[in-house]
Amino acid sequence: MALFKVKRLVVVCLLEAVKTTLEHLGTRRLSLEHEGSAVPPDLTRTYSEVRRLRDFLLRCISVREEEIELDMADADQRLLVACCRRFVEVTEVSLASLESVATDEVTLLRKKREIVAEWALELATEPLIELPLHSLSLAQTQSSRALFARLQQKVKAEREQAKPPEQTTAPENAQVPNANSGAEATGVAVSPVGHQVGDVGTPPPPQNAATSLVDCNRVQDPRLRSVITQDLASYACCLETGDYRMAEVLLACLMESALLDHVLPRRTQLGLSGPPETWNLKPLLIRVMGQGYNSRDRTLVGNLFAARTLLRPAEQMVTPVPVTLDSFESLRDLVQRVMADLRYTEDSCATVHASRDARAKDPAAQ
Repeated sequence: MALFKVKRLVVVCLLEAVKTTLEHLGTRRLSLEHEGSAVPPDLTRTYSEVRRLRDFLLRCISVREEEIELDMADADQRLLVACCRRFVEVTEVSLASLESVATDEVTLLRKKREIVAEWALELATEPLIELPLHSLSLAQTQSSRALFARLQQKVKAEREQAKPPEQTTAPENAQVPNANSGAEATGVAVSPVGHQVGDVGTPPPPQNAATSLVDCNRVQDPRLRSVITQDLASYACCLETGDYRMAEVLLACLMESALLDHVLPRRTQLGLSGPPETWNLKPLLIRVMGQGYNSRDRTLVGNLFAARTLLRPAEQMVTPVPVTLDSFESLRDLVQRVMADLRYTEDSCATVHASRDARAKDPAAQ
């Protein structure tokens, strides 16, 4: 069982997704009966389960409160995600026929699609189920394809994070080299990649990249400071060339470095043990972020740390994840706000949090 506290507007959109799916299931069943074909048992079973899910959401929405608690079984949660996927596909087909018309209906459909898609990501758990329905178009729509890829990326990342870390043991008499052992005498810190801090071979990051994401002078650990300096330079080059895929990967690297620098002095307070490479970064960042971030922000954290799969061709062959300007900007906005909260940027918190406050005034963004 899982308990979610969501806004009333979100429940309305989820209910519409379930109703739409129920209508399609009913139409499919009637079509088979008129053709004289046997109705598959899974179609009848799914229709019954979706109808029960619709009744549950109707009872939830009958409560006159702005925030509603959804207490769902895991099976109902997975079924609701499948209904959300169907609704995104239906909405995309409808928008395709109205794309040349700039009306309030188009704006409303887009907001509904965004809300349903974001909550599909929030609710997604393994395994993702498929409805016994045919696709509405010969080729899967772009939004449906992107949503399915993000869902697969999320459940796979959670599956990998749930695995226990591999324990590596070294011989008792073996000496572990210290990266800074030779540097202590000279007072120069050496980075894990072999560059010295201030090395002339490392280009300094552009000023706009440093001020918008992280101020290197505020990073305490010299090794992490060197890594961030190099990553910022690469990040600026990616932005200049419009390579948002690599820019998204580097965002994850920058966030990981800043998070490690923040928690290393507090590892005892946070109950962390073992080397940093064994820490589960996603829940750690969510814990550090605190209560000032909504469920959408927490979903973006999962997408951020799953960005490393973009560098795995074997995974992209099976579950390709498209990176768009919108998805990149969502992650960049999150990183900017977290960096401001952790005091790694010169930008004021009020400025960085302006976009989040704007979204808070818009119910469709929650």
